[in-house]
Amino acid sequence: MTGTTDSIGKVAGADAALDKPTYTSLLGLDGARRAAAEQHQRALTAVAPLGASGQELAKLADFVVGRAS
Repeated sequence: MTGTTDSIGKVAGADAALDKPTYTSLLGLDGARRAAAEQHQRALTAVAPLGASGQELAKLADFVVGRAS
């Protein structure tokens, strides 16, 4: 919903045009962002007990919510 065709790697608006259910179409942009933030925090909390062994998983969770495409 917020990216350009070049930045997201597919035609911008294609999902909406196809009436494809996405988090943003179901929850709205703010709701989808809140849901992503909640799941991110849950992931970080889940890997915290692993200490240093969980750092790569924490980085993966950070990447998923911080990526642009």
